[in-house]
Amino acid sequence: MDDMGDENLCRLCAVKKDYFVGIYDDEGHKLSLETKITKCLQIELYPKDSLPKTVCLDCCAKLDQFSDFFETTSQAQVTLHMIYPGAKKEEEVDIEEDRPKPEHESDHDCSSFLEEEASVDPGPPVLVECVLSDTQGAGGEQNADA
Repeated sequence: MDDMGDENLCRLCAVKKDYFVGIYDDEGHKLSLETKITKCLQIELYPKDSLPKTVCLDCCAKLDQFSDFFETTSQAQVTLHMIYPGAKKEEEVDIEEDRPKPEHESDHDCSSFLEEEASVDPGPPVLVECVLSDTQGAGGEQNADA
């Protein structure tokens, strides 16, 4: 029998293990495995498909940690937007960037500056030597500069 139909494969890491939690078993429901997998990992689960319906203990622990982190960061974003009410969401920034600016607000035309800078001959490259010294010389004596 090939591993694809093997019930000893984890749905998340596809590794053959000895101990699992069933996604749709009582323990899986208590741990909210289905919800966490779909929300945090964006993996679609279908109870009647042929894919494994179990998650190994290692992945259960990682999923639980990630779900906690996901919730923490989601709540942090809400809090930050309350603290900084002027902060714009990405959609608002995109809309504003697409809106034409009035002439008095338009960006300065930098193309002429760039053309001038490109036409300037920089001359030959200059080698700059940096000398790092510590407070002690090679023989352990104190340098006078330090």
